[in-house]
Amino acid sequence: MTSRLKNLIRENPVHERRIEVRTYPLGDDQLIVEGRLRDERLVKGYEWNEQPCSPGVIHLICVRLLVGNWPVTILDAEAEMEEIPHRLCPTILDGVKKIVGLPIIAGYSEKITGLLGGVRGCNHLTHLIVDMGTAALHGYWTNYVPHPSPDATFSGRIYGPVKSD
Repeated sequence: MTSRLKNLIRENPVHERRIEVRTYPLGDDQLIVEGRLRDERLVKGYEWNEQPCSPGVIHLICVRLLVGNWPVTILDAEAEMEEIPHRLCPTILDGVKKIVGLPIIAGYSEKITGLLGGVRGCNHLTHLIVDMGTAALHGYWTNYVPHPSPDATFSGRIYGPVKSD
């Protein structure tokens, strides 16, 4: 397959978004999932109010989720906005508590968008937390299922860890 669109790129980028998600084991079927979203303007430009602006970080947002149990569920949540373009941005930070108790199952993305998105929410925070859901599952399985178990079952669905009596 040819890279037709890739071949159209002739100039340096003007914007870059980086999303990083890391998972830290805590024991007792619990993990901390830490996500960071960083938007950076790579060229001079203008703000929404037509004021000139220099290259630099536009958004730097960090979210931490405590997840655990089965199905993997958000047990606690916190967020920080280290760099923001508008003074109203941090007003949404306490809103992340709305997702505590939410299982990371089918419909997770829609539920997060419904709770944190829209005109009273933050698109950047919502996008990051949606991405963190699948990363949380990857981290959970990487940490708690390091080897195949003869007791594990798979029949078109993923089941939680099998616990022996």
